Amino acid sequence: MGVIDLRTEKDYSSAVKYRTLNHEGGMNVTVLEILKSDVQNNESGKWFYVLVTSPMWVDNGEWIKGYQKFLIFLPDNMPVFDFEE
Repeated sequence: MGVIDLRTEKDYSSAVKYRTLNHEGGMNVTVLEILKSDVQNNESGKWFYVLVTSPMWVDNGEWIKGYQKFLIFLPDNMPVFDFEE
């Protein structure tokens, strides 16, 4: 849950391509790599390279198909739930 910036390039300084909506079900991902700890917008967290495993709407109204790779930053206080099918 929450709004997450999605970068299509695996580069910390790359532009944000999409922003997720605050979906009640959250964002389903497989973590491909845990990259580094960092501070963004005065929040400590970690950078992850992930594979989005289900489709979702983003803030510009586009429908993002599942099984795409994105670079994301998750603040340490972001709730994360570990579910496996």
